[in-house]
Amino acid sequence: MKASLLLSSALVLASGNAFAGGYTHADVCKAVLALELNHDLGRLRITRGGNTPEIVFTHATTRQRSRYRCQFPAEGKVLWASYIDDKKNWGRWHDRHEDGQISWSEQRTRLTVKNDKGRERVFGTGDFRQ
Repeated sequence: MKASLLLSSALVLASGNAFAGGYTHADVCKAVLALELNHDLGRLRITRGGNTPEIVFTHATTRQRSRYRCQFPAEGKVLWASYIDDKKNWGRWHDRHEDGQISWSEQRTRLTVKNDKGRERVFGTGDFRQ
């Protein structure tokens, strides 16, 4: 039993879908969008996981949906882009100097996301239950 649990944990980590603290790429993406766009984490829903997750935000009063995705170019770094409905295409990655840099880190069960504009948020594993 212990060996199979260890093996399944190793497989999850090797797949790139979960980091050491158990957070997935999609969890980190949700946290980044909550920070950058000041969205409520609970209103962000994962629609596709994996290494380039897609997240949907539904506005509380208008019920309008916005789509986002993230990519992870380097350890502790993340970029995001939004879908432009009227063009039916993804917008640019927010990777320019004026966009600012976004970083994330894990420490035990805490996920911290911050940008170089001085904003920071800390999340716990319970914050990501859908």
